[in-house]
Amino acid sequence: TALPVILQDNATITGDTVINVTINNVNISSIAVRYNGTGSKIAGISLNNVNRIIVNMINVSVKTTNGNYGFYLINANNNTIKNSNSSRNNYGFYLLSSSNNTLTNNNASSNGNYGFFLTTSSNNNTLSNNTANSNAWGFQLESNANFNTLINNTASSNSEAALLLDSSFNTLTNNNASSN
Repeated sequence: TALPVILQDNATITGDTVINVTINNVNISSIAVRYNGTGSKIAGISLNNVNRIIVNMINVSVKTTNGNYGFYLINANNNTIKNSNSSRNNYGFYLLSSSNNTLTNNNASSNGNYGFFLTTSSNNNTLSNNTANSNAWGFQLESNANFNTLINNTASSNSEAALLLDSSFNTLTNNNASSN
């Protein structure tokens, strides 16, 4: 069954996010977020200064002319994103200063830059059973993204499988990289 679609082609939105979650304890599930319009730095789903959000079975594709994000977490802690897809964005899953989150069974494919990107003190996150396919970079941790756990993830057909820059004490277990 097709997922219900939130916002479609050639639309214009005000602001920088299609769905912006700004309150705690929210469950979002079983929708597709698609945006093919104008603007820059548009996020399909943004978790902004929130805790205990559960995102399940969300498909996001945001195409704009200049920089966009499928899932954008900023100062978002203790959240779960699972069974979701992010494709044809610049960044699939982007965590900025966001800690103690769990990303499980997600797929990031055909994103212009990163499939999964953790930066600026995004610490103690767990990424498990995720797939990064046909992105520029599959997984990247940088700028003090520390104490994260990546387990049973797959990076395939990316320009680069994984990159860790200025990050420490991360644990990588049973991950698979092929054809990168």
